[in-house]
Amino acid sequence: MAKSENEEDTEANEIKAKIEELRDAAVAKIEEAREGVDFGDDGPPEIDREALQIRLPDEMIYNLLRKRLQENDCRNRGYILDGFPRTFKDCNYVFLYKPKKLDENGEEIEEDEPELEEG
Repeated sequence: MAKSENEEDTEANEIKAKIEELRDAAVAKIEEAREGVDFGDDGPPEIDREALQIRLPDEMIYNLLRKRLQENDCRNRGYILDGFPRTFKDCNYVFLYKPKKLDENGEEIEEDEPELEEG
């Protein structure tokens, strides 16, 4: 399942925008913590935006992993995941994810799950 360059650019731009948003929030939090602190004549040290520890939301990571595992080389040759998924919740989001189905009004359609037989 080859992705077009436009789709890849859109995904990359979305991730970059989210990272910048998270960096802005981290800088704002640092500046808020600095308020009222006297740094002397030099002023407060400059914040290095690139050195800030930023973590992408789990949902973005799950989506990237799901898309990668659906590509032909992973589907036909197999794959090894070393160290991920770390929890049962991660496994459910990556491997058992079902996209929400919406009706024409944009409301979520609830689907009944079939009952499993005992044994």
